[in-house]
Amino acid sequence: MRNGKKSIAYLSILYSKKMVHVYIAIFIALSFFKFREFLLDTNLEKNFFDYILFIFNDFFVLFYMISVVFMIIMYPIAQIKREMVIRFQDRKDWFKTAVGCVFMIALIMMAVLLIIMLLQALITLKFNNGWSEYALYKYAKYEMELSLMNPLSLVLSNLLLVFLYLSTLGLIFFVSNIYIGNSVFALLITIGINCGSIIIFLSRLSSFYFITFVNNTIFFDNFLSKSSNNIGFIYSLAYWLILIGLLLLGGRSKVCKLDF
Repeated sequence: MRNGKKSIAYLSILYSKKMVHVYIAIFIALSFFKFREFLLDTNLEKNFFDYILFIFNDFFVLFYMISVVFMIIMYPIAQIKREMVIRFQDRKDWFKTAVGCVFMIALIMMAVLLIIMLLQALITLKFNNGWSEYALYKYAKYEMELSLMNPLSLVLSNLLLVFLYLSTLGLIFFVSNIYIGNSVFALLITIGINCGSIIIFLSRLSSFYFITFVNNTIFFDNFLSKSSNNIGFIYSLAYWLILIGLLLLGGRSKVCKLDF
């Protein structure tokens, strides 16, 4: 709890109101164009859950736009190291606070996007927790799987995996910066790893899909067909949690050895 409050306080120092307004403007612009595209995608009845799945299962939006904006937002986190001696009790305290910042940025970014999407949908979309005509048409090949769940449970599972994906990107950047001490190179490493995952996915090397970020974030066409026994979701959840755990262990280990 104490580190959580420190993370919130430090985020308010790192990000000015002007920066926040710029990022919100970017999210509004992105949501506006995608919402228009969503509404024009067939004339079938749609609801709010369809819109969320439309955005957070869009390969281009998620891996070329949202992830890039997130990494730009993450960049100021590198400044924490330079102010560690002044603002934090010790190295572990700094590490916990920085990690808290990473998770909070991912959570806040997703919350802002969802609020914008909610405001867009208020007067145009329904909010009933049932499969719409649009969903049944668009995901027709998953009709049996969809019958075993409701839109809310699918959306929450999808959002959880997206949150873990963004948090992992943030931790890769943060831990890389700890090891090499250069935020620019750390950012390039993060982008490189993310691009590597995209390349494997686009190259159709299906034998390696299971290790890609894409395969473990997007539901449709990857593991929704296994939803009857939750194998796909459980595997992806374990994938992200193990990866995050390894990054935290690696970062903590390196922090303890740093000489400030």
